[in-house]
Amino acid sequence: MLNAAGGEVWVGLRENDGTAVAIDPIDDVERAERSLWDHLIETIEPRLGEEVAIEAVPVEDGSQSVLRIRVSNEPGRRVYSYTRKGARYFGRRVGARLRMLSYDEIFGSSIQRSDDQIATIEKKWDAELEGMLKAKSSTLWLRLQPLGEVELDFPSHREVAPYFMETERTGNRLTGWTFVDPHQRPIPRSGRVVHGVPDGRQTIVSRNGVITFTVPIEFLHWKGPERSLWPYALIEFPVSIWRLAAAFYRTARVAQAGPVFARMALLSVKGWRLKAGSAGTVAWQFDEKVREYTEDDVIAAKHVADWADATSDNPDRCAYPLIRSVYEAFGFYEADIPREFDREKGLRFPS
Repeated sequence: MLNAAGGEVWVGLRENDGTAVAIDPIDDVERAERSLWDHLIETIEPRLGEEVAIEAVPVEDGSQSVLRIRVSNEPGRRVYSYTRKGARYFGRRVGARLRMLSYDEIFGSSIQRSDDQIATIEKKWDAELEGMLKAKSSTLWLRLQPLGEVELDFPSHREVAPYFMETERTGNRLTGWTFVDPHQRPIPRSGRVVHGVPDGRQTIVSRNGVITFTVPIEFLHWKGPERSLWPYALIEFPVSIWRLAAAFYRTARVAQAGPVFARMALLSVKGWRLKAGSAGTVAWQFDEKVREYTEDDVIAAKHVADWADATSDNPDRCAYPLIRSVYEAFGFYEADIPREFDREKGLRFPS
């Protein structure tokens, strides 16, 4: 149904020749719902988001329930597969039967179109970053661009401001290393909203879903020797932008869903240092595992995130590949990333 026109599946109805004839309620509906979600998450790729919803529907006297699974219809989204006994299958529901997709349907023009889009986008962004380097800009630069067709709404200051000036809408920290600033008013410009200032933290959200964030690298230094990147600042700034993106994208008008292309760059980063591990541990105080970046003036990272991940309740996972690339540029392994940033659970600071 994900690869077709959506639909509904009911669990807890007895059928005869394809027709529901009686209610057969589920004894422990909460357990059944959890089990079903676990199964879908483990067997379907890409990871599911809001395109599938499961709800318990009370029956008879309300003491028991059945489950209804709703699959949305989103033309143009990426192809889904399911795994079974180690094999991956690409299917499509047609009436009462399941048809396997052809090679062209799986690997056809939509994927090639995304690759062509990314190549065009990167060429344009390379020119922009080159100009920033020539201007001696020492900056953390991050941009997200949906490859589908989306449109964001900026109806009024009252409805837009909470995204940038408060924390409830995006799940970010007010006093953390984030784009959030309660003292800076988001200003509308032609087809976009600008929050912050060019020589500080600045976030630009365009109506077509493109989000650009810049912050001086000096803002990533907090403790330790000069020109040392504080690991939590390095992580939380991009995480906060993905959380902002998820909040905007969930309410966007989507003509054609597609992945989100992200690129992050540290400009004029040569000579800066990064220390491995979690600063909140005792071992951090004694560990001398510090690396200085000496290659050139730029560290670049990129990631293509599924629309489902970019709009999920945990968009932090979209930032993880970008942070991992930065650590690798300093000569570190994934295990050297602070434990507060988990690949699946996201970024969690101790309460």
